[in-house]
Amino acid sequence: MKTRLFSILTATALTVIMGSCASDDTVNGGTAQPQTGMAMFTSETSAPANAKPLTRTKLTYSPGNGADAQWSTGDKIWVKDDNSTWNQSAAADFSAFPTDKSRATFALNGTYAGSTYSVAYTGSNGTSATQVTIAAVQTQSAPNNFDHAGVSGDCGVATATGSAGAYKFKLAHKAAYLCFQPRCMNTNLGPNIRLTKIVVTSTSGNIAGTYDFSTGVLGTPVSGGGNSITLNTANFPLDNTSADVQKNGAYMVIAPGNHTVNIDYYIKDPTTNVEGAVHKTGITLNCAEGTISDVTAWVDKDITEYPGNYYYMWDAQKQYWDGYEWDKATYKQYWDQPTLNGVGGSYRPTSSSDPRYYNESLSSPAKATTPYFQTIPNVNEITWYIMHGNPRWDADRLWTTMRHLYKGGMWFKKLDKIAAEQGINRSHMKNHAAITAVDMHTVTLTWLEYNSNYFTNHPLNTPPTDAEKPDFFYLPMLGRYHNGRLDFLGSYGAYWTSSGRGAPSYINFTASLEFNSTNIIINKTHRENGFPTIPFRTASSTGTGPFFE
Repeated sequence: MKTRLFSILTATALTVIMGSCASDDTVNGGTAQPQTGMAMFTSETSAPANAKPLTRTKLTYSPGNGADAQWSTGDKIWVKDDNSTWNQSAAADFSAFPTDKSRATFALNGTYAGSTYSVAYTGSNGTSATQVTIAAVQTQSAPNNFDHAGVSGDCGVATATGSAGAYKFKLAHKAAYLCFQPRCMNTNLGPNIRLTKIVVTSTSGNIAGTYDFSTGVLGTPVSGGGNSITLNTANFPLDNTSADVQKNGAYMVIAPGNHTVNIDYYIKDPTTNVEGAVHKTGITLNCAEGTISDVTAWVDKDITEYPGNYYYMWDAQKQYWDGYEWDKATYKQYWDQPTLNGVGGSYRPTSSSDPRYYNESLSSPAKATTPYFQTIPNVNEITWYIMHGNPRWDADRLWTTMRHLYKGGMWFKKLDKIAAEQGINRSHMKNHAAITAVDMHTVTLTWLEYNSNYFTNHPLNTPPTDAEKPDFFYLPMLGRYHNGRLDFLGSYGAYWTSSGRGAPSYINFTASLEFNSTNIIINKTHRENGFPTIPFRTASSTGTGPFFE
């Protein structure tokens, strides 16, 4: 633990008496003469300890090796004088130690004739020696910088010893401290996201508020008690795959004690402007006073990465950007696969001689012929998802594709669950639409009629609970490619079915499942569009999907 030295000067002598110099005060009858007026207290320091103690007040921390701290400009201390009055010092003076801010001198008024005095530090914004406020909102300006400790609730006590104007003290810190060290294991995503804030919420009691400090310990709040602390961070980088305190170390002052907490890490992609929270729950923190607890976090652990290679023209033999993928070593922007909305790529499929081009067959009913398209749902099955799949909109679920962060998608009940609830089997669902009970491959209704009147639904705005999720699957809003341009990624979901439409009035149009946050429909869509094309999940399915289920 860093320790501090302070010493006293008489009112008439403004020269600091350093170290353990003997006092020049005379003693009459064994009683020290009182020093009344201006006094100076100078802090003492020691080497950092491996137990990770914190010192005052500006911190440089090395995990496992303790903390190297300095006093900050504006810091003040409190000293109880011979009249039992707490006096606040002037701001820290570094003139005696211009190159070593681990020590500072503090000027005080009061009467000091004894050999020991109580010292308190109640934060750089403290207004009382007997109260400390641990801030519910804290702000850190740069990675691995704890300059905000003093305004966030740092505090400590000491007993100063000495005589006749020379006193020393070693400050014992009484708050506890957290050092967050997040990492992103997805090397595609990490360089493109930033840490914007961390929110710690206790499920076991108060961790912030104004505390009584008259006994030199932090007990329970006397006012403003709260179970949550928000640490705002200045867009710290997250392009590290292991803990790196220099890269993004983030510090929080917290009340000491054993806490069970939930931690939300808020991350943002400045390019897509998507921001959301990564939730970590049920974490036990043993926060001893005066020590820093390391908290590491794999922030992208539950952020699904969708690979970007599932866009197809309808019933094409190969995917839309085959040979020109977004992650190829010789990628050329504006030629190969675009990765951001509004950007086009010149190497799009343009003719029927290209295996990436759509199936132009106009036979009715038009059904997919390529092996891959025969693994995806047909129009009948999609109607069951829309009408009986209890669709749930999820605005907050984070996911990533092609190096960037997005959120937003729809949950649907799995077909087996729907079949069990409806008292039917999967074969019936494959060959009969919901509600009409006819095969949509042979229906005589126009697209507009069954699109608008039969197979439209509106989702609930509450995602499935954890208990419900085994009966649901999730589809992200992956947008589309049209004429080589990427559109609606992160704002619209569109997925091909295996069912084409050969009616003369809708040549080269195909049934698709489409949705946004408020509507879900079967749409008629030109086959030239590059839509996500995903199969049913099977026992042999691998990868992150997405999959129909």
